[in-house]
Amino acid sequence: MYYIYIENNKINGCGQCQCSHAINVEVSEEIYNDFIENPDKYINQDEKIIINPNYETQQQKKLEKEFNSQFFEIPPFGYFRRIPKGYNSAVESLNTVCSAVTFMKSLPQGTLTFYRKPDFTKPEQCTEEWIINNSYKNEAMTLEEFALFYTTFITAWNTQEHL
Repeated sequence: MYYIYIENNKINGCGQCQCSHAINVEVSEEIYNDFIENPDKYINQDEKIIINPNYETQQQKKLEKEFNSQFFEIPPFGYFRRIPKGYNSAVESLNTVCSAVTFMKSLPQGTLTFYRKPDFTKPEQCTEEWIINNSYKNEAMTLEEFALFYTTFITAWNTQEHL
């Protein structure tokens, strides 16, 4: 037998034996196993376990929040990692690039990696693999074009960091 426990009108766990201090709602093995993997998917409604009608929306918001914690938008270039590999922050990585651009008087093509925003209704697009496979590199930029990009980057960074 499989149970989901209800205390104070809220789901408070599950188990294969009855709990003496909770309402024990018997569920199928399928629901029990799904509840273990996705506890937010189910809610109590009149001592019945039902699928949370807001679950999909909540999952989409959770995926979007996770994405936005790792990336920020630099319009119109795309999304950039907040902490690029090998750096402590996006600012540190762009300051390093800025020093090189100042010396070389241009930004070579393929120096920076940008990312596309996934469709949060499609969890398969919210994986690191999908995000990397759908990334793209910058076009070559003159010193003037890079200066405009850098200004846009700093504005986007400061806006995102101070929300």
